Amino acid sequence: MRGRGGLCDVHGKIVPFLEQVTTLSCVLTILAITLDRYKGICYPLKYDKGRLHNIGAQLLIIWAVSIFVCIPVIFIPVFRDSNFHDGTPIQVCRMPINHMWQLVYFILIFAVFFCFMFIMLLFFYGKICKALGERKKFINLSADRYAKKILKERRQMVKLMLAVVVMFFICLLPQRAVSLWLIFADKSNIMSLQLEGYLLLKTFPRVLVYMNSAINPIIYNFISTKFRNAFLNILCIKHKMYALTDVSMMRRKSCYTDITELTGNAKLKNNR
Repeated sequence: MRGRGGLCDVHGKIVPFLEQVTTLSCVLTILAITLDRYKGICYPLKYDKGRLHNIGAQLLIIWAVSIFVCIPVIFIPVFRDSNFHDGTPIQVCRMPINHMWQLVYFILIFAVFFCFMFIMLLFFYGKICKALGERKKFINLSADRYAKKILKERRQMVKLMLAVVVMFFICLLPQRAVSLWLIFADKSNIMSLQLEGYLLLKTFPRVLVYMNSAINPIIYNFISTKFRNAFLNILCIKHKMYALTDVSMMRRKSCYTDITELTGNAKLKNNR
């Protein structure tokens, strides 16, 4: 039992830590992509064409910052014995706020990595949309089809990223709101939920965060023409591969049939 309890304790500390790390890394990744688009559209002459060499370093910094910021989460979760409504015993992972630093930590996480980041992203996309609008007025006066095509693609890209950002924060908002409510709510209100209600309240926001990854391809398909064409090309390639496989199988069968017929005819002639 001790070994099982120790394993549960480790599991209860690692899971919240990893959830926080992945969430913060997603926020910082979206911010990095937004800054890259902002520089490329608003300051094209200063845009570094060799930025691809820095992607690895940026990802490393993002994950390092996320892990460092989430280290306090390891020391907060605890396992406590509880019971379902029918009396079945179970151990539940809790996040008790017993010290002032824990309260300040979660408030800062919400303020910096949700509110402030969301405002920054809206600010940068506002600047991007303004720059594209001014560029559209200039391009409409010319007859350059290539420039119009590039502008159309960039506008689609901005719409796509803005939709992804808004959907991400919509899916993340319930988790942050529930966490703050559990911190500031009276214990009597939390206890009135009972264990089933508490677990449902904790699980539903997590499912929304996971669903965000499944929703993104749908957003890409509705907004991005390139994504739709690439997806259709993949389906067509697979269809062609299956068709070629069927044709080759038919050819093999026909060749095998021809060979058997020839060998059979040769044997009949030899017997005669």
